[in-house]
Amino acid sequence: MNEMKQPTSSTSIDFVDSRSSQASNAKPWEQPGIQAGAHRTWRNIQLYIWDDPDKPAIEKKFLRKLDFFLLTYTCLGYFCKNLDQANISNAYVSGMKEALHMEGSELTYMSNVFTAGYVIAQLPAVILSTKIRPSILVSTLEILWAVFTFACAAVRTVPQLYALRFLVGLCEGAFFPVIIYLISSW
Repeated sequence: MNEMKQPTSSTSIDFVDSRSSQASNAKPWEQPGIQAGAHRTWRNIQLYIWDDPDKPAIEKKFLRKLDFFLLTYTCLGYFCKNLDQANISNAYVSGMKEALHMEGSELTYMSNVFTAGYVIAQLPAVILSTKIRPSILVSTLEILWAVFTFACAAVRTVPQLYALRFLVGLCEGAFFPVIIYLISSW
């Protein structure tokens, strides 16, 4: 029975020293106290808004650049597309009705044709973005959208305008889902 070793004082001191070294290595939010509570709250906000605050600095820099350029491009694209949709009504009031001899509900039909193209393009665009790089797909659609929008100024008849508005709707309808897919992929 005397063979059982009693813990020596150095063992208990080692245990206390390891605990104090762990406390000194602890992050500010892992320590007890009011200030650590504030750190924990701020960290939870960062986790909700950003991602993981413990990411390496180079990854954070990459994500900031990606967010800046991608979201800036997205906002400019939406601004141009909303401007295009509003300008058709302005053009109708400002003389397009007389120039194309539009009658009755032809403006409504033009809006419906645009919406049909917009809706038809959404699902195939997302499927296509998995096969073709989104940078190429979105750029091509943006260029085609600009060409079709400018071509609307040269139409002579209402059916020509219907056709161009349908093509504009196809290009414009693909923008939203592809951008959402692209943002969610990163």
